[in-house]
Amino acid sequence: MSNGRKLSGSGSNQSQTKIFPLGTGSSDSSSALTVENVKRLEEAHMASKEAFDKQRIQDYIEQTNLARFNKRTTRKTS
Repeated sequence: MSNGRKLSGSGSNQSQTKIFPLGTGSSDSSSALTVENVKRLEEAHMASKEAFDKQRIQDYIEQTNLARFNKRTTRKTS
């Protein structure tokens, strides 16, 4: 079908693809590729990315502090 859209399947078998002819398929308006939905998805992605980056920075700081603490305590016992 050349005039269709592909939607990846869900569940344990991710390799199968469901094909719906244009104008059919899911009627869920929240999954339609409208300008509003694309903007909403971009904002959600950016918020998630920013939160992930912030968490990575916090994890790095925590690991650095732990390494410094362990280095100091090792020097004191030596």
